[in-house]
Amino acid sequence: MSEIVSDVHVDAQEGFKAYADPHIIEGRTLKQNDIPVAVLELIHEQGWTFFLQLHAPVYPELVHQFYSSLRYHKQDPSITAVVAGKTFGFNTQNLSEWFHLERQGVSSYCKKGWISDSQDFNADFCLRVLNNIALDHVFEDPDYFLRRPNIQDLTANRFILLKILKENVIPVLNKDKQVGIYECTLLYLLLTHKKINLSSIIIQHIYESSGRQNKPYGMLLTHIFAKREILEVRPSRVRYLDAECLGYCGLVKIGEEYYMKKEFQKLDAATRAEYGPRRSMSSLPSTSRAPQDEAEENANTEVPILAPRVKRSKSASHASSASLMHRHSHMASTSKNPFKKFNKFILKTVVAPMKKLQESLMTSRIG
Repeated sequence: MSEIVSDVHVDAQEGFKAYADPHIIEGRTLKQNDIPVAVLELIHEQGWTFFLQLHAPVYPELVHQFYSSLRYHKQDPSITAVVAGKTFGFNTQNLSEWFHLERQGVSSYCKKGWISDSQDFNADFCLRVLNNIALDHVFEDPDYFLRRPNIQDLTANRFILLKILKENVIPVLNKDKQVGIYECTLLYLLLTHKKINLSSIIIQHIYESSGRQNKPYGMLLTHIFAKREILEVRPSRVRYLDAECLGYCGLVKIGEEYYMKKEFQKLDAATRAEYGPRRSMSSLPSTSRAPQDEAEENANTEVPILAPRVKRSKSASHASSASLMHRHSHMASTSKNPFKKFNKFILKTVVAPMKKLQESLMTSRIG
């Protein structure tokens, strides 16, 4: 295997900054110990276990070279590209062999529709399953329109499945409140135990993404480059889909189960007080630190205790408001108005001298 090594020594921290490209969707390595058993069973059923545990650094420069030179061949289907001066290609059979993926199941990828090549696929059934509505339920309103579910309304296990889909299966960068059409289809297929031809989906998603700003499969492409004897050795990072990552997404873990915010709020007060989140719920990337380092840091971190809010009486509230109003009126009356000050300045320095000049001119004319 050949290695493409930079002649310039790159500091690890500088390399981290230089090689974190916001427009490349790197992917995350799945940590099975942090994932619910029910989710792992659905993944194993599809034959994705090996694929989702891949880990590798990501090299944006090579990724951009790949997408800028990409050629898609629909008949095969396959992809060819030029990276680091080397022309190479791969097809669905290559992906299946390299990453232990099955080549059976749904493989069509529609640009503005559902991912399905089955004639018996029904979008109405799909949305009913995702919204937990019985297939034989009859709506009172004949014009009722089924919508894609809101992400925050998903159960914790379905949210984790969605996270896996958006990070590794069909990587996308968006903050939509609703589950996307592609993700809806794949969630439905997973939950109803229908096979997905991931090799074909990957090829088509790479092609569809070639003309977009955000480029998916950063970590997967590193493995593909290595298979074609292209390897760049530079500082980079590996990101994980683990308990820490899910915690930053807003999930709360109690024992072996995860809870979405709405699910957690339904638990008893004592449980919420014990397991309530103690840090920001923003979607920050996992730091991917060693477990022992994180445990030591958590042990040495003190969680500040917030003093309870005391409800003030109405009299105290009115007194405070009156005091503030008096203070405000006093400041308003004593402070100088900047517009008045500017007006006086103009009258004194411009208008008054002009009047004097005009009067002197009139006097000289009369004389």
